[in-house]
Parts: sequence; C-alpha cells; structure tokens
Amino acid sequence: MGLIIGSFSDGWQNKARPELMKDSAVFMCRDCSMDELGSLTCRQKHSEETFFSTQTNTSEIESYCQLDIEGVDHKLIYYVVGSTLYRWNSFTGASTAISTAVTKSHVSYAPLKPVLSDTTFVFITDGVTMLCDNGTSTKTWGIDPPENLPLVSMAGSGGSLSAGDYSYRYTFYDHNTGSESDPSVASATTTAAADDEATLTNIEVSSDSRVTRRRIYRTLVGGGSWYLVASLNDNVTTTYTDATADANLTTKLTTDQGIPQTGDIIVSYKDRLFMSGDSNYPNRVYFSMSEKPDNWPSTNYLDVGTSDDSVENVVEFEGKLYFMQRATISGLYGSDADTFAYHKTRSHVGVWARWSVASGPDGIYFLGHDGVYRFDGLKSVRISEAIDRTFGQIADTWTEVVDSDTVKSVARGVFLEGVYYLLLPMKNVDGTVTNRILSYNAFQQTWLAYDINCSTLFSDQGRGKLYGGLEKPDDSGKYSVYELMSATTGTDTASPQATTKSFNIVPQREDGQSRAVGWLRKFRVDCKGSWTLTFYVDGTSEHSQALTDQSASTRYAWYDFGPNTKGRYLQVHIEATGSPLPETYVFNELEVV
Repeated sequence: MGLIIGSFSDGWQNKARPELMKDSAVFMCRDCSMDELGSLTCRQKHSEETFFSTQTNTSEIESYCQLDIEGVDHKLIYYVVGSTLYRWNSFTGASTAISTAVTKSHVSYAPLKPVLSDTTFVFITDGVTMLCDNGTSTKTWGIDPPENLPLVSMAGSGGSLSAGDYSYRYTFYDHNTGSESDPSVASATTTAAADDEATLTNIEVSSDSRVTRRRIYRTLVGGGSWYLVASLNDNVTTTYTDATADANLTTKLTTDQGIPQTGDIIVSYKDRLFMSGDSNYPNRVYFSMSEKPDNWPSTNYLDVGTSDDSVENVVEFEGKLYFMQRATISGLYGSDADTFAYHKTRSHVGVWARWSVASGPDGIYFLGHDGVYRFDGLKSVRISEAIDRTFGQIADTWTEVVDSDTVKSVARGVFLEGVYYLLLPMKNVDGTVTNRILSYNAFQQTWLAYDINCSTLFSDQGRGKLYGGLEKPDDSGKYSVYELMSATTGTDTASPQATTKSFNIVPQREDGQSRAVGWLRKFRVDCKGSWTLTFYVDGTSEHSQALTDQSASTRYAWYDFGPNTKGRYLQVHIEATGSPLPETYVFNELEVV
C-alpha cells in the first residue's frame, strides 16, 4: 500500500460522509492558510491597531466601525465599551465618549452628507439611542417641533400687508444641515388693515443645541398655504415684526418633515437613509427625505410583505437595495418617495442571523437556518455544503457545531477582497461555546477556519484590512482591536492544525477483491517547522509522532509505525507546535506505506 496526502487546495470540506470529499481538501482546519499553493501554512498573525495599543479597556470592544470623511487621512473610529459609545478623530487626535446609553451590542452606522452641510454626518442607531455625528460634535436625530404657538397683533399701519385675515406658524431650523422641524401650532387668525404690519411674540427658544435659527411662515391674505416670511438667524430672539407683502412670498412650508421612528438598522442609499428594525412594525422600512437625513415624513415607509416576515437587514448590491427578511428576500424599485415599492425575489430562504449579512462582488452572503447562502439578486444558493457538520446539531471531538441558541445575536459577517468572513459561536462536544471565524474565498470556493475569539468584525474596504475585538494575549484581562491576519509577526499565538479526510487503506488483491485490512509500516513528511502528527485508524488513535525543526534536509527521513498497526480507514491530524510563524511553518505532503 502506498498513500500520498498533499496538494491541499480545496479548503475545509467537513463532509458528514468523508468519502465524498476531494483528496486535496481537509476535513477540519484551524488557523491554516492555503496562500502557498498546495500547502498548509500558519495564518498571518494579528497586529494591534495603533490607536487601541494605548488603551486599557477592561471590557470587550464591540461595534467597531471605521469611516473616512472629508480631509486628508481624516479617519473616524467608533466603538462601544460596555454601554459607552466612543469616537476617535484622527485629525484632532481626540477620543470622546459621545453616548453612555448604548443598550445593544450591535450598532448600525451610515454616513450621509446633508444638502447644506460642508461635512458628512455619520448616523448611528442601536435601536434606542439615535445620534448623528460629524467627527467633532454629536446631535440627536431630527428636531422636535416648537410647543409654543406665536402670538400676533396688528399695528394698523407701517407695512405692506393687504387687508384681510392672516395666521402664522414657525419652525426650528439647523442651517448647517438643512434639517427643519415640523411647524408649531398655528396662531389665531388676525385681521390686518391695508398696509398693515404684524408683531409676533412668544416665539420659542429651543433647548436643542442643533437649532441655529427659527423660520417664520404665514398664510396669504384670506388663508390657504403657508409661505416663508423670514428667518430669525439665532436661537435667542423671541419677537418679530412682519411687513412683507404677499407678492414677495414664494417658498411653501413643508408640513410633514417629521422626526425619525426608532430602528436598529440604518443604510445610506443614494441620497437617502433607509431604516428598519422597528419592533412595533417588524416588516416596515422607513426612508428619509432626499438629501435631508434628519427629516422623515410620516408617509415615507414601505411595509415589505407581511408582519410575520420581518426585515432582518437592509443591504445594497450592484446598485440596488435589498430587504433581507426572515423567510425570503425582497428588492426596492422606484426612483422617489412617490414611486418606491418592493418586489419579491425567487430566494427560497431567508436570514437566520441578521448581522451575518455582507455584500460581496458576486452576491449578498448571509447565514440561513442550515448554512451559508449567496443571493445573486434573483435567487439564493447554499454554499456551505462543504462544511455540513458545522451546521449540524452534535459536535464530535474534532469538529464544533454552530451554537443555535446564540448565533442570531453573535454572528457577524463582513466581506473583504473577495473573501466572506463569518464570526460564529461554536459549541464543542463538552458544551463550551467559543467564537470562531470562518472564511469563504468566493473565487477559489474554499472554506477555512481560524482560532480567533472575536467579539466583533469590521472590514476596512479602502485599506484592505480586517479588524476584530480581542482580549490581549497576555491574559491581563484587557481588550483591544487588532488588524487580523495581517503580519508575519504579531502579538497573538496561532495554532494551525488540520485533519485529513478518511482514506481507504485496504489494498486490492490480484484477483480484484479487497483484502480484509491494510497494514501501516512507515511514513515520511515534507514540511518545515515543528509539527505533531496523530494517525487515526478506523477512528482510533494508533500512533503519534512529534517532528521538530523540520527542513529540506529531513524530508526524506522515514518514521516507523508501531507493530500491528492495521485497519480499513486512515485519518491524520496535523498540528503545529511551538510558536508558528507563516513563513517558517509549511506542511506540503505526507507519504504513508
């Protein structure tokens, strides 16, 4: 009998029936890379993110988000520690706590530049706390309308009003963004004489820091629509004198500008914000006014399907917006608030873990109830057939399974440079649950697994970096953010290991019939670094061999099995020992005779 195990190129397959696996795949892997064609190598190490290397956080760092805004290398980092949301501004070098009331571990971020703003605002929600931030100042979403109605009296002369009845209203206004509140209650109707002027009092001063002006509106003589009369360019003045003729009024009042409802998913799409996650209306998607992300008219929403098919996430793919639902996927069509509607796709499955959704070059990836799917804009195809046992119910000694009790809240998915990274809570045979990262290379169509216990994932698409929140490796109880799998040296300890498929080692007789068993006599290895090999025959550990400091000079050395090593099926567990580094730990091939 002669068996050569190598040419690893098909990733982690983890089939429930190993005989269906490809010879060039592995049944289980962890902390391995296949960047070196045909070989198993140690994954790249983690390197601590520069800003966080100076921090001493004693709680997990969650909901990490990094955004570039106006300016040269002007970067904002948002992250949550406990219930506090922080923002770090690379331009000012300042780290600021912008909220101490974050109630959920997942926070949604969406950048959008309001029509009158010089800078982009980041809109932030966790389903309770809703903030907009431009890197230096933080406001709440929307502006509540004034509570005071204006009081009006006529002077009898001195102006250009026509004889007849008038009424007034006013709004709160943020001239930096164009955000405007709904109007106050209308004043009592007041009758003017010809060439009269009106005096307004009781104009409210807002306690909202974002209010920079008040805008005053009135009807034309005899009532009807409301038109802009003037703007009080401060948040101090409480009176105004109006002497403007009707002919000079041209700008109509928008009476339903609205403040946003509450949701926990926010997406910037074209010139609007779209939001879902309203617990009272689980299938509802709200949208803001065009270029006015603080203004959400009461009629600006879509009810996507029925209430029992909740919208779990909202994501853009190939210039279109899709609503990832519990049972299916729908898409948005229409060009404006009057024509927006949804259409159902042919996806036969919906999202099981809402934060697993990530948009890639060939589709939207997400975790369904029985594995990972890719939605191509029309239908969904399961792509995790190769790792069935991971999505099973019972773990064995080599393979963990997804913990169904916590996966909906813990799972995180991101896409980076053609690879879908999925953070999953994995349950071992002893019942312990630990977060792991799986990766799927969309071009090679291969899965790998990494021994990384993250609390969050974030991909910086522009810089090509993947970040995760981790506990520091010195067991100090401190937490930091690391650029994952980025350096040949780093601060963490990788533990590459793999298990081959199960190979039939029963030889054929000359008459074509199978012998009862196959005998194992010796083996040799082509590898670099230090590895321990454990040989399982018919599911039982029969031999273990530690190989230290292997190199080209040792690749032809033979090692003997113990006496009477025989059976029908062979499976080999390969594990690196010592302090593996990507460039010095390579496993090419194993030959068994």
